Amino acid sequence: QSTWESTTLYVGNLSFHTTEEQIYELFRRAGPIRRIIMGLNKATLLPCGFCFVEYVNRQSAEFCQRYLNETCLDDRIIRIDHDVGFSEGRQYGRGKKTGGQIRDEFREEIDPGRLLPVIVPPPNLVPVPPPYPPPSNQLSSSNSTDNKIEL
Repeated sequence: QSTWESTTLYVGNLSFHTTEEQIYELFRRAGPIRRIIMGLNKATLLPCGFCFVEYVNRQSAEFCQRYLNETCLDDRIIRIDHDVGFSEGRQYGRGKKTGGQIRDEFREEIDPGRLLPVIVPPPNLVPVPPPYPPPSNQLSSSNSTDNKIEL
């Protein structure tokens, strides 16, 4: 399968602490996801900074690559590229033994951008509004406890 037909995307420059759930929450905005395959260190089976996201259709994959590429996820600018499709073994990266990735706890120089799990949606997506009306357990502020009004 060529990259022109594939529904699979390669996502690089992920934090080693980014979870599959975080990836799903961001990438589902582009369309229905078939599966997510986390890149793993072959020796430890821990995440190592990349993943594959497979969409149900090509249109969603194209939308994702166009609008989510260079999005900030976990304080990292992620890179999204079209991929020929996932096959077993590719989750271990390109290194001969372990995938060639180095976990943060083994680095001599720590990148502070890898430490905080923060999802920042791209500015062109409409944020989900808070539920309205507010939950009934929230009361309006008042100096007197007798005059509180439930919203």
